[in-house]
Amino acid sequence: TKPMNIGTPETTAVNIPADLDIKEDGNAYMLSASDMADMQSLEAALGNLSVEGYSAVIFPMKEEGGAFNYATTAPLALTDYEEDIIQSTLTAKDIASAAYSHGMRPVALVSVLNDNNRYGDYAWLDASPDKGGKPWLSPFEDTTKEYMKDIVTELANAGFKEIIADDFIFPEFRSSDIELLGEQAAPYGDRYLALTSLAKYMTEAGNEAGAQGMLRITA
Repeated sequence: TKPMNIGTPETTAVNIPADLDIKEDGNAYMLSASDMADMQSLEAALGNLSVEGYSAVIFPMKEEGGAFNYATTAPLALTDYEEDIIQSTLTAKDIASAAYSHGMRPVALVSVLNDNNRYGDYAWLDASPDKGGKPWLSPFEDTTKEYMKDIVTELANAGFKEIIADDFIFPEFRSSDIELLGEQAAPYGDRYLALTSLAKYMTEAGNEAGAQGMLRITA
């Protein structure tokens, strides 16, 4: 766990400092997956943070690699991968409600493209298979957009009014990636447009459900 400053919610790309203290917005503390494993662990962690004076809590709801620290109902997450990627029995509403009950506002952190579960028809590896390369989600895929929309909407409806979308990034491309994805994957090609389109899609989905998004984009 570590303290983070989330600043004022925005819908444009922002940096997320690792450790800042801005008094007018209050301090936010990021919990670990183990803090979210069950209600007893969550209540203990939130109780400590409340005593220490934190006003917001960042919850890593979807982690790098694609694992969920809550019991998501997103359809794609429940297809073939449920036992491996859902690591908590708590619902998103359970987590948000617990934060509010301790007088702190809940903030969701979502890893977007760093998801190694091969949703959609196309993916690419971040290294060669013999070196342990793992697939990432493709922002060119409609299934990726729908998957992220489902997650953002689910979190907003559960009470998360601030959502940080992290890992908006492509792995380094190799010739085999470009052969698979075509010219859209070439440097300075449509890859940036694809990232922008996905960011816009997620932001609009969050706004429609009553949440504001902070996008951390690296291309």
